[in-house]
Amino acid sequence: MAVGMIHPVDALGVEERIFTFKTFDDPAVQYDPAVLERAPWWNPAWDAENPPPFIVPLGASVWTYVTNGKGEVVRDKVKKIGTATAVAMLNDPTWTPYSTLVPFYFEAPLLKGKGQEPDGIIKASGYGLLTSSNTPEFGIMMMGFNLEILPDPVLGILGGSATSNSIFNFMGLPGYQTGSYWTVRVDLE
Repeated sequence: MAVGMIHPVDALGVEERIFTFKTFDDPAVQYDPAVLERAPWWNPAWDAENPPPFIVPLGASVWTYVTNGKGEVVRDKVKKIGTATAVAMLNDPTWTPYSTLVPFYFEAPLLKGKGQEPDGIIKASGYGLLTSSNTPEFGIMMMGFNLEILPDPVLGILGGSATSNSIFNFMGLPGYQTGSYWTVRVDLE
């Protein structure tokens, strides 16, 4: 017996694209204050150039990588495709695993076509779920993010989703770097 599936988006004549990339906190990349101000939960009374202590802006390098047939990364940092700015709101000082939701917003390069340069910027907003605040040691936070890709009529983006496996080293502990592996699904006109 054969089973077939029709993706409803394909049936509507919409193109679905899947992207994978890695971001990591990069001291050479300054965060863009204007991105912070575009976060849906941003308070206009806050100063994006000097945000409150519970707001964490991140400037990151964005890299593609090569995987083998099993989906394992075989060469990391293959090609830098740009920079990104993200912002997190650390609103729960208890850092209780599986109960702390972290509001998160990012803007990152979009490689819509087969060219070498980004075709534009994707914007995503949602939440991260803290899964650990002490592995491999206290102060290292493991999170998974689930974000909505925001529509952009100029780029032909109808929406989508972004998920990550992320590590945060907000305390600056030696030997650990803040970064994420992302899978992004974008629905294009």
